[in-house]
Amino acid sequence: MELLKKARKAGYLYMRQGLLGQFKKYLAVISGDYLYLFNSPQDIQPLDYYYIRDSTMEYTEIVNGLYVFLIRNQYTEVHVAWAKQS
Repeated sequence: MELLKKARKAGYLYMRQGLLGQFKKYLAVISGDYLYLFNSPQDIQPLDYYYIRDSTMEYTEIVNGLYVFLIRNQYTEVHVAWAKQS
C-alpha cells in the first residue's frame, strides 16, 4: 500500500459510527493533510478519509476502556478512540 509507505503515522484506532454510536476498529494512516481509514494493511483503497489540517482535537470521554477524542475543523467532525492513552 503506497499510502502506508509514505505515512507520517499509522496505527489502529476506533471510529464512532452509526445511529448507536458504536466503535469500529480501523487501520488509520496519516499522510499529507488526511487521515485515511482501512480495514487491513492489505487494502489498496481506503474505506474513508478525513481532511485534518487545521483541526482541533479534544478529549471527550472514556467509553468501554476507549479514550475518545473529537477531531473538528471547518469540513468535518469525527469521534476517534484509542484503547489506551498515549
